[in-house]
Amino acid sequence: VIEIDQITMKEPVINVEVQKDESHKKFILPYSKGSEIKIDNIKLTPEGIGIAALNIKTKNVDVASVEKALKVDDGITLQMSEINVATPPAGQMSWVATLDTLHIKNSGGYSFNIKKNKLWLKDLSIGDCFLSSSSITDIDKFFTTNNNASISTSAATFSTKTSFLEGFNVSYSGLHGFLQMDSFAFNPSTSRDSFITAHSYQSDYINFTSGNTKFYGFDLVKYFSKDTFAIQKAKITDPSIVVFRDKLPPFLPGMRKKMFTEKIKNIPIPISINQIDIDNGQVSYTEKNGDNRLEGNLVLSHLNGNILNITNYDFQGRDSLSLTFTGRLLDKAIFNLKLNQSYADTLLGFTMALNVKPESLTFLNPLLAPLSNVKFISGNIDRFEMHASGNENVASGEMKFYYHGLRIRLLKNGGVQRSHIIKPTESALVNTFILKKNNNERTGLIYFKRIKDRSFFNYMNKIIFSGVATSIGINNNSRYRKQMSKDAF
Repeated sequence: VIEIDQITMKEPVINVEVQKDESHKKFILPYSKGSEIKIDNIKLTPEGIGIAALNIKTKNVDVASVEKALKVDDGITLQMSEINVATPPAGQMSWVATLDTLHIKNSGGYSFNIKKNKLWLKDLSIGDCFLSSSSITDIDKFFTTNNNASISTSAATFSTKTSFLEGFNVSYSGLHGFLQMDSFAFNPSTSRDSFITAHSYQSDYINFTSGNTKFYGFDLVKYFSKDTFAIQKAKITDPSIVVFRDKLPPFLPGMRKKMFTEKIKNIPIPISINQIDIDNGQVSYTEKNGDNRLEGNLVLSHLNGNILNITNYDFQGRDSLSLTFTGRLLDKAIFNLKLNQSYADTLLGFTMALNVKPESLTFLNPLLAPLSNVKFISGNIDRFEMHASGNENVASGEMKFYYHGLRIRLLKNGGVQRSHIIKPTESALVNTFILKKNNNERTGLIYFKRIKDRSFFNYMNKIIFSGVATSIGINNNSRYRKQMSKDAF
């Protein structure tokens, strides 16, 4: 047995190469000004080597093997303890150690393969974890054996075949189950024009960004050991969803679109998120008209609220997805939306409530004119309240849409072409004989059969405009009552 209290090497140059059978390992520590290696309490025995503590500080390090290579060219600080290297008479050498802290930075970053996808880190800091010769090259095993590990990086990118996710100043604490990042982004792997060209039918091109994002009760070990994504609570600041659809390509009919809870149930891995809090969010949906090629943009801004109970396993009888939000429509009209949808109901039943504060209807013109060839000349909302319930087949309810001074104009090609006689005449007829100029007390009925090859967002939109149609006179309540009675039988 040989024992050494301490070894300190200033600006060392080390080149270690181990070759046995087909394996080949190499460790290179070239000259780097100001580098240092400090080793405390070395113990050499026939069974192996024991080291109480190892500290390394240097600029450049190369570690290579047949399977993997690690290069550091911009700084490394390493603190390890309780290092034990077993040297059996025959077989593969093995080792275990406690990693107290590791900070490494390389000009090209670091790449890892995770479940057939790629994770790239600009730099890496790790602490409070256990390492071994078997886990050092297996990221799944590393996480499943280190519940309390802390990990951070200034930038990370997770790439799949169709998209990539980016996070900045990402930090994770396994001890507290806490993941935080300063900002986050999701983008398709191709440009918008390339995406549209590659799809024969209409498709949504979606981008997502956010500011500070925090996950509480995030079990990273459970994700790697059981492919389960579990979070107690998420807080997302300044999230933004941008959706674009070009209506020029044909619509693909006959494909049944899934409801919200169905989409969650079909997520390929088990997922459980108890609560997501949204602070100052925004949703932007832009549609490019297939005829006049004008764009209408629906924007929901200043969104604040939460989403509760996102899960696809271990359902209880009354479990439902819940969304509660306040915000502004087109940055003008203040609205409140509540939506609940059942997980257990075979018909995917839901309830929906929407309130809109008083506002001039003319704020809707930038959206309606290019897409619907309709423009509000005048009109003000006095009260807007609706309540509806439905399922995957049909929805019904009531709307109190009180307003005054309603007048519209019918447009040609979104208003880019001047209308001489026909459109003004049609507008006058609609305003005189169809639309009700004022509504002070009439309650409009809601009734709409779902078009199943359209999205749930389309369904919600049609439900709202069903109530609007009866309130302003385009449809009447008696027609809906007859249809409801007929469908009941």
